Amino acid sequence: MKRNFKENDNMTIVGYSWFRDINDSTTLHNAQHSSISFLSIGDCEHKEYDFLICVGGDINEDEDDIQYQFNDASPLITQINGTYMLTGMVVRPSTTNNNNTRSLQATATFLPMWCGWIRYITKEEVTCQ
Repeated sequence: MKRNFKENDNMTIVGYSWFRDINDSTTLHNAQHSSISFLSIGDCEHKEYDFLICVGGDINEDEDDIQYQFNDASPLITQINGTYMLTGMVVRPSTTNNNNTRSLQATATFLPMWCGWIRYITKEEVTCQ
């Protein structure tokens, strides 16, 4: 799929949600954890069609049937001259260790332009005009 965006196009950050077990302050293991971040220029009822972009993790269940997510992302928002701008993302990819257990890492990614961020997250062919 190919999408065309102009740099700094007038996109709206609709919002993001974040839930994490506050008793788990060191790792995300056994934590109920989810995150979804999205930009939208239209109706948000059907995210897979109407959101310009959605980022969310795969839901996993551990041995205690507690759900948590991998491969999620949350936006870093900065206020510049009274305007809120997307300045980066915090991405938590999952990795599989030698003993087949999964672990989480947090990586902050700072991207100044909309197109760069969209290209990075979606891995799609994006043309910045």
